[in-house]
Order: sequence, then C-alpha cells, then structure tokens
Amino acid sequence: MTDTMVTGRMSQQKKKEGTRVLKELGLNTSQAINQLFDYLISTGEMPFQREEKRTITKKDLQRAHDFLSSMQRVNSFSHMTDADIKKCKARAMGYDIDHQDEQVA
Repeated sequence: MTDTMVTGRMSQQKKKEGTRVLKELGLNTSQAINQLFDYLISTGEMPFQREEKRTITKKDLQRAHDFLSSMQRVNSFSHMTDADIKKCKARAMGYDIDHQDEQVA
C-alpha cells in the first residue's frame, strides 16, 4: 500500500508541546495520526467528544419534570401521618407532646 502525506495547520507552540508529549508516550506525529485514523475507521466516531451547545426545549424540560415527579421520595417521614410528623418535629424542638393533652385538660 502506498503511503500518503497528511497535512494540518496549528500554532508552532501547539506542535512543539504536542510533539513533546507524544515523545514521552513513545510516539511520533505520524504514529499518533495513524492511531487516530484507525480509531475513526473502526468506530465511526472521534475518541473524544466535541462540546456542542444544545438548546433545551420545553419538551426536554417537561420530560425531565415528569421523570423527577415519578420518582418516589423516601425520607424519615415517608411512613408517617401528618399528625405524627408534627409530633416528631415538636419533640425535636423540645416540646413534650405526649403530656400536653393532660396539661390542657
């Protein structure tokens, strides 16, 4: 198979720093480019993601809201009635709820 030359443009500083890193990795520029192209050919995608600005639509927000709303919320009060929750919170604040009814009567 005949080899071909691939050219690309970048700043001299980027080339210098990139070549230094490749050397530390035991690679040269041609080997790095060949590995990149091998990856592209075998997977059909880049080995790293390009950041794309994505617009979030109202449909996206509604889908996220529906998903979160469908999740069961479990906490220490989940199994309690409203009255039990009030008693628990009052006890935490130092009130003696169990004997309060006797004091009022």
